Amino acid sequence: MACFLPLLANDTPNDVQHALERIGPLIITPNAAHDDALINVREYWIFCAETSTPAPDTSTVIKYMDDGAQKVIVTSVLATKLAQQGVPPTRLVLLLDVTGGMALSDKLRSLASGVLLKTQGIEKETISSVKKFFPGAEIYVFPENVDNAVQTIRELSQTGSKL
Repeated sequence: MACFLPLLANDTPNDVQHALERIGPLIITPNAAHDDALINVREYWIFCAETSTPAPDTSTVIKYMDDGAQKVIVTSVLATKLAQQGVPPTRLVLLLDVTGGMALSDKLRSLASGVLLKTQGIEKETISSVKKFFPGAEIYVFPENVDNAVQTIRELSQTGSKL
């Protein structure tokens, strides 16, 4: 698995998009999922946070996967609904926003194959706790504030997480 997952804006130039897709899967928004330029992308995940407008429902998210998305990044509420409809954990990545605190229940452990932590910065203790709570899951970190990219990548690699 790649150590870097690029989150693409809707207006990302094609040459940048093609270069980034060599690194690993691209993360795109639901709006970008309808972009004709993505038809030739090998692997992409869709960021389906319920904070999106409009909030995606389970049938919409399943359609994204049917249309080619390898995985979807969803909140725990949406992941629970998708699991109830038979979506396998290998297709789901949980979005956990730890900027305002979080409460995790045991039923979340089996819902997804990965976790995307949205954080203020690199919080090694939080990352370590999440890794212990989700044994075997891939941990991705989406820091809101990155002062030094090289240092951030080093810190994440020390925790065994991905950016």
